[in-house]
Amino acid sequence: KECLDKYVFFHDRMGSKELEGLYKNSHIGVSSLALDRMNLDYATPLKSREFLAYGLPVIYAYEDPSLKGFEFALKLDKNNIDIESIINFTKKIMKKYNKYDISIKSREQLNWNREVKKILIICNQLKNPNNYWVKFFQNPELYK
Repeated sequence: KECLDKYVFFHDRMGSKELEGLYKNSHIGVSSLALDRMNLDYATPLKSREFLAYGLPVIYAYEDPSLKGFEFALKLDKNNIDIESIINFTKKIMKKYNKYDISIKSREQLNWNREVKKILIICNQLKNPNNYWVKFFQNPELYK
């Protein structure tokens, strides 16, 4: 932490009004970078969505299907976090977009209607008796 103190500010717990003020003065949102320590590889943290809703590009180090390939989100290698790539990503986004644009585009991409449609597609696939997962759950012994 000591070597980061000139570049990164660490804060204690904050309320929504305090966070809003902080987001207005921030350049990037840092989402979870070590979920693997809790044996998690896949996640969809609300913190990432909140950063994006406030117009902050996001860096993260886990699998998030909604952020995959999303212009305002940079997936990092949790074993090799490259500060230079984070700086370049942030500069590129800030040169091309303002926070309002990021917020609007993020809300279009990450909305409940889109997510529910994905869930409905999966549910419809599971209705098919020939689907791999349906067969697996009906008889898991066959797949050992």
